[in-house]
Amino acid sequence: MIDIEQLIAEAVARELDRRGVTAKPANDVSAITVKRPTLAFPEVRPPATPLEGVYVYFIVADNAPLSPVKIGYAVTVRKRLSEVRACSANIVRLIGWYWSEDPQAAEADAHARLARFRTRGEWFASSPSVLKFLRERNQAT
Repeated sequence: MIDIEQLIAEAVARELDRRGVTAKPANDVSAITVKRPTLAFPEVRPPATPLEGVYVYFIVADNAPLSPVKIGYAVTVRKRLSEVRACSANIVRLIGWYWSEDPQAAEADAHARLARFRTRGEWFASSPSVLKFLRERNQAT
């Protein structure tokens, strides 16, 4: 016979482990510790002064090693980052950007080159190819 409570307890334990939470006995709340995650992607600052043209940006959700990367474009990266954060249940960080005179073409080129890594819309899997593309184009310091 399947023990539902045991299955639930195991699922909760796996999820806590995935999130880096270590729990001791259930009645000892003080024994719960949270491991500080290592940042998979360093967060960068948006461009200080917009240049004439538009920026192609790279945003990551959750900042875990396998987090998806959003590739889009915006005139004001800071404003776009704020908009994405407002619409997301995940922690969202800017991890890179580059300037382009023709951002629609630059974004379309990025999406076409990385099409096989697309997970949904403008979101791409954090594959080595996607990260290499980001590193090659990133102008953030």
